Amino acid sequence: MDDGIEQTVIDEKISRCRTAQIQRAIREVLLKEWDPIGIQAFDEAKDEYDGYVPDVHHILMSGGQLDDLGDFLRWAEVTYMGLIASEAHTRRVAAALIDLRARMLSKDGDEV
Repeated sequence: MDDGIEQTVIDEKISRCRTAQIQRAIREVLLKEWDPIGIQAFDEAKDEYDGYVPDVHHILMSGGQLDDLGDFLRWAEVTYMGLIASEAHTRRVAAALIDLRARMLSKDGDEV
């Protein structure tokens, strides 16, 4: 195998692993800090918010800011779940996700 192709394959595997790691961390924040329906104590519901992880990941990794994340989380709470969103709580969770991005990317030496 050509060294350039081999390095590309290695880089792709690292990227997939990194994406999975970031998505697991997002899942944790959504379950433990956001949890708008209060299910974190129920083991059988640990995957309840998994459907939101790819969207949150996309917003974070495409440079989304606090308002972008807050808007998405409020949309999920109000429009999708039919709940009344707490703006302050949603903003704190969005800030936690921004902090997560900074930690995850700085760990790899990337720019945030």
